[in-house]
Amino acid sequence: MSSIYLKNLQTKPQSTDTVNSNYVFTDLYMDLTQDTETVMGKTSLFKAGKVLKKDLKVLYDESAIANSIFYIMNTSPGQRPLVPTFGCDLRRFIAQPITDYTTKMIQDTIFSALRTWEPRIKITTVDVEPNSEQHEYQIAVQAAVPKLSQPYINVFAKLTQSGELKRV
Repeated sequence: MSSIYLKNLQTKPQSTDTVNSNYVFTDLYMDLTQDTETVMGKTSLFKAGKVLKKDLKVLYDESAIANSIFYIMNTSPGQRPLVPTFGCDLRRFIAQPITDYTTKMIQDTIFSALRTWEPRIKITTVDVEPNSEQHEYQIAVQAAVPKLSQPYINVFAKLTQSGELKRV
């Protein structure tokens, strides 16, 4: 089996205001973005013949869990070929009429997916509020993480009429 070594991946946050440097959970931030620099009026990924340094963003503890919850909600089964049942396919609800039944189905789908794919949490609440004028749903997930000192993690998202799940 081959390995990938990421030499520039930071293992600790750069801020010095963190008292505890022993983290329970870490995760990669999956919304990859590239920082670009403007050189001579043009946006460039290069500077003086060298590629600008890029690091992956690493999340810790509460942020890592919140990111994982969002990632599960934002993934449809089949998107991860090696784990074809991963995710919860919220996009399928966009074409359906906004009713109490559809809202309950979204709530149950999120609850079931999180219970299956995120064993580090105990789900407290999954609230789904429909907005029929905008044809979208506001989603709020609250979960307890027994291994962390912070009692609850809250994740807020909006499922838009285009099928996109946005962080709120």
